[in-house]
Amino acid sequence: MWPEDKSNKQKYLNEVWDMIETAYEPIGGCNCDKSELLGDNVYWKLSKRNGKIVCAFLYKLTKFGRKMFLLATDGTQ
Repeated sequence: MWPEDKSNKQKYLNEVWDMIETAYEPIGGCNCDKSELLGDNVYWKLSKRNGKIVCAFLYKLTKFGRKMFLLATDGTQ
């Protein structure tokens, strides 16, 4: 989802945020908050299986290109 696709991001925000919190909990959490994920320079790649988000890659768009800054899965194989 491109940065301007805020309606779809809002639709999946809670599901993606829950996965991120679970993924980064063992190392003390992630260094951002939920509202940052809706930022104007954040690009999302989501993978769905059977209608459920199973993987999320979040990138920040920089002048040099995309820089991945968060990655999470739902823990399934």
